[in-house]
Amino acid sequence: MPDFLHYYAEIMNLNQIATIEAIDISYGFSNSKANQKMISDITLSIFPGEFTLITGDLSSGKSTFLATISGLLRLDRGKILIADKELGRLNNSELDRFHLINCGFIFQRINLSNELTVLDNLLLSLSCGITASHQEAMTRATKALNIVGLKHKKDIYPNELRDNEKQRVAIARAIVKSPRYLFADEPTSHLDNYDCQVAIDILSFIAHNQRGTVVVASQDNRLIRHADRIITLKEGKIIHDTYLTHSIMNKTTSLYANS
Repeated sequence: MPDFLHYYAEIMNLNQIATIEAIDISYGFSNSKANQKMISDITLSIFPGEFTLITGDLSSGKSTFLATISGLLRLDRGKILIADKELGRLNNSELDRFHLINCGFIFQRINLSNELTVLDNLLLSLSCGITASHQEAMTRATKALNIVGLKHKKDIYPNELRDNEKQRVAIARAIVKSPRYLFADEPTSHLDNYDCQVAIDILSFIAHNQRGTVVVASQDNRLIRHADRIITLKEGKIIHDTYLTHSIMNKTTSLYANS
């Protein structure tokens, strides 16, 4: 195991079982925004301890699907359950609190605050959702930055960083609270091969070593051989749901292939 992952092991505590259930979910039929793809009648379960990759072309709806199963978008119909909690029954305040305490997000658009240093961006994330002393927060933030190789830039402002460095800070921010659920939208899009492998190692470690629930939406082919499960969307519907041969199940299934 790479040395930097030992740092992550020290701050992770993902002993609780986490499962996501999507039941007959649809989204976008009442949405007039042309850039918001539709999701239609999807039912599936996502399990802890697996690195699940959602893929498809630009019009497939994979980012919309990721946003619906994580609760960032409200459904038109159907329901999402995370650890038996139905997200649609939570009001906005309750849902925000659930996200802050339980979830880490890596967004397609890097949305760091340029008014705060790199370190303070992570400390702000820590202050929203968990109770930690200043020393514990500093330790967590510093170790998360060390994991992504940016500890030496903790006092720099994001607008002084290159795009690949901003992406690595975004990854550090997503993992700093040791989330039980990690949702990532194109997390490697700005990364070269080395940094991409670091990101993959982090995602895999959270899933396989800490039994976290990791769901990634991406077109990056570099992720494919590292995922345990690949869900392929086309026009808002699942056309393939495949466990790869290197996964624990050691078998490949293909669902909906003829639909």
